Amino acid sequence: GSIPAGTVYFLWDNGLSVGSVELVNGSAVYQSQPQPLGRRVVRAHYASQYWNVQHGGSASANLTVDIKAGASVTISTTPATVSPNDLVTVTVGVTGDYGAGLNGVVELLNGSVPLGTAVLANGTATFQTSFATNGVHVLTARYPGDSYYAPASRTYNQYVMAPTTVTLTATPSNPVYGQAVTLTATST
Repeated sequence: GSIPAGTVYFLWDNGLSVGSVELVNGSAVYQSQPQPLGRRVVRAHYASQYWNVQHGGSASANLTVDIKAGASVTISTTPATVSPNDLVTVTVGVTGDYGAGLNGVVELLNGSVPLGTAVLANGTATFQTSFATNGVHVLTARYPGDSYYAPASRTYNQYVMAPTTVTLTATPSNPVYGQAVTLTATST
């Protein structure tokens, strides 16, 4: 078969035309201007060129597009650096494009392992957790979005280090006035 040629008209909400694009190799791509927030219905209508009688005009099914406001996620921990099994408070903040703290829930993961969900109150949720092993633990906070705000997530590197002990010795251990002393610090 031949490749269709002609024009595709893109229509928002009950036929409001937003643009048209000529088919190239059977496809038409249209980049719209930013649209207002809310649910929009879009449809594409194909009109064949008069000489291309193999391909008549047709319309796509309706495509529903939910245009949402953006959301941003922040993560912080107290303390920032911990030892294995120390209790850590993780604070997650979620704000909308216009700076308001959002409500809903947020999920916290350590790598791919869920640590739990918490309810956002004025854009803030806290978790208490600990880490059994040394190393960098990549925390991810996920906000699932809602009917107005889009989903958002953020990662954070939590550093967990084994405690070290520093032993200090002096040689000689009982020096006499004027004698040099060698100090040795040993970390284990």
